[in-house]
Amino acid sequence: MTLTLLHEYDLPPEGVVEFKWKASSNTSKLQIKRLLVQPALLVYPTSMSRAEIEKHLLEFPIYLYLKSLQEKPVRNPFQTGYHTRKHVLYIEYNQRVRSIESQLLSDGVRIFTPWHRPIDSYRVQRFAYEYLVQFLYREAETLLYPYVLKCAKTVGLSFNKMKITAPSLKWGSCSSQRTLIFSVFAMLLPNELLRYLVYHELTHLTHLNHSAAFWELLSEYLDEDARLLDKKLQEYTLNSLPIPELF
Repeated sequence: MTLTLLHEYDLPPEGVVEFKWKASSNTSKLQIKRLLVQPALLVYPTSMSRAEIEKHLLEFPIYLYLKSLQEKPVRNPFQTGYHTRKHVLYIEYNQRVRSIESQLLSDGVRIFTPWHRPIDSYRVQRFAYEYLVQFLYREAETLLYPYVLKCAKTVGLSFNKMKITAPSLKWGSCSSQRTLIFSVFAMLLPNELLRYLVYHELTHLTHLNHSAAFWELLSEYLDEDARLLDKKLQEYTLNSLPIPELF
């Protein structure tokens, strides 16, 4: 994957709350579902116009909360020097720029922000987040896929294909077609939990459920108590992720 150079105009206009829009014939009213690590999902009746939708948005506390996030310093912001497994986000002020700009580097990206945009402001952090997601996709491609192949070979298993999905807090899954699926955000897990996740999904190639046999086999693969590691993974919530609160 090649990194894409971003520009501030790639972000939504200031003050505009981002949504994934979805028309549905199965609903008679507007719904907003907060996705936490992605823009919220706005589900609306197929008969409802854009003007009607915008008229009713102020009725939703979630909408007002998401709008308020843009008006104050971001919680848990990226700081300059933020590391993923292979990349670095450098964020710094530059008096010569008028908008947020970036420069791709061999090990990541350097983001320049004008003085009137604090580093912990929503737009700077949202801009940096887009680069983070690019980094994670690249690392999933170059690091995770070979690692999954290696782990599968270690325990004598094979799978049909592997998919990397958009940011999600569902870390992974395995289909009956022997497809392994991982959230790109799995690349933010500590090594111990990433290893556990990979072997967890590999074990589903043999047991698609969470039966006693599943846990016994997974513990055998890991050479330690799988249930204890599963508890650690379940406790690794959004608050544990080293990312700013944007959504």
